Amino acid sequence: MAAPGGDVFEEHLGVIEALKENYMRRDDAMTVANINSLREQVAQLCRAREDEVKDAIKEMSFRVQLAEVEATYPEPEDAHALKIEEIEATTLTVREGVDHLTAQLQELEVQRTAVKEHLHQLVDKEKELEKLIDTVEPRIRHTLSLYAHVSKIIWNFEQCDRIAGVIDDPSQSNMDTFDLGEDATFESVNSLWGIIGGGKKS
Repeated sequence: MAAPGGDVFEEHLGVIEALKENYMRRDDAMTVANINSLREQVAQLCRAREDEVKDAIKEMSFRVQLAEVEATYPEPEDAHALKIEEIEATTLTVREGVDHLTAQLQELEVQRTAVKEHLHQLVDKEKELEKLIDTVEPRIRHTLSLYAHVSKIIWNFEQCDRIAGVIDDPSQSNMDTFDLGEDATFESVNSLWGIIGGGKKS
């Protein structure tokens, strides 16, 4: 019969790996929270920029209307022609400005749509992480409790054909020996768990 030392070592490594995996998932959850905060900041900047663009368009429209009113005011013919040229130049500048601002608004809308889609993906990922944590955490806690119990056992490897050893419980300052014999029956294993948990061997 092979010595069980390797199995215990592999079990300990499995517990450590499970813990690392759990903590990495918790870091992912924190990353999701940070990205949500950044998304809100981007949305606020987009809204502020839209307000600025709308105000600029209103100001340019007002300038065009004012120029048109001034152009109809009775003046010498040459002055009127100059006013018309000025209005046309102002109108062209305003149109170019409006086109530029409209392009910026469209770009902001594209960015907003991308942020919304990314947010939906993050929300879905956050839900998956929460579900995974709810599933994995109890399992890890249970594994840790088993690890805590098993780590109390000092196996007697000299008796390769028997399951025997000493249970060291520092919290109770005592040591209990056990010997389950050659056949580890279901009752024998339960008896061993009872000893580990602080009970008495039957």
